[in-house]
Amino acid sequence: MSYNSAYREDTQSTMSSVTLEYARNVALEIRSTFLSGPAPPPPPPPVDPNLLFDVNFNDSSLDVDYTKDGAALTFEGVSTSNDGFVTITNTNFISLPTGMPSYLKNTGDQSWVFNFRSDNPGANRYVINTLQLDDTSQTGFRLSLYNDFIFYTFYKGPGAGLVGGQWNSLDTDMSLDVQSIVLTYKRDGHESRLYYNGVLRQTAAAAAGNEGEVISWGKSDNLYINRFFRYTPTRPTDTHRLAAFDKVLTPEEVMSIYEEREL
Repeated sequence: MSYNSAYREDTQSTMSSVTLEYARNVALEIRSTFLSGPAPPPPPPPVDPNLLFDVNFNDSSLDVDYTKDGAALTFEGVSTSNDGFVTITNTNFISLPTGMPSYLKNTGDQSWVFNFRSDNPGANRYVINTLQLDDTSQTGFRLSLYNDFIFYTFYKGPGAGLVGGQWNSLDTDMSLDVQSIVLTYKRDGHESRLYYNGVLRQTAAAAAGNEGEVISWGKSDNLYINRFFRYTPTRPTDTHRLAAFDKVLTPEEVMSIYEEREL
């Protein structure tokens, strides 16, 4: 009987030691967690190394989200801040007060992203260009939506188009949803592609004899949203995103941009 009693005492003592050690470890873990604070947030997603410029008006700000050289940029002009975008009204536009960064004046492969919504049922519905506002001899590029058509051109010299085209947008009501246009340019063969709402709509190439030409930025000094020469849309236009890449975006990347746009 005394043997059994001794056995129980030893067992109880061992179990008490194990329980005490476990409790001590738990307490140390809690203390360590408390002193170290909450777990750090996950790192931000990596930036596409080919992304040159990106402005998402997600917080109704005119500040540019990302620039290739890290220098701060801000659009200026007459606009109204809204929930996730900026609205530009008739005769008004926005542009960069410091001018167009040199790294955007790319003569090689490139892609441009334009996410917007327009209340204009016809005439000028959305316009963006790099032309000086008092000049008609375009360089750089131009994109405009007029009535049912999308017009786009990359220029090889003042007023001289290198490659571009036009596509009938099938009378889309652009006021119901955020629209997405992606314009790509491939230096080899001077091939441009127009995507509308994630779908390839047109492919164009420069005419023979232009093999040695490049995009000219000689008279391009800025990015003007909602203004081309003296023309602006007559009704409000909501601008959501403007981005540029130094590569030709793939169809899968273009579709992803469309699907991930801010609604």
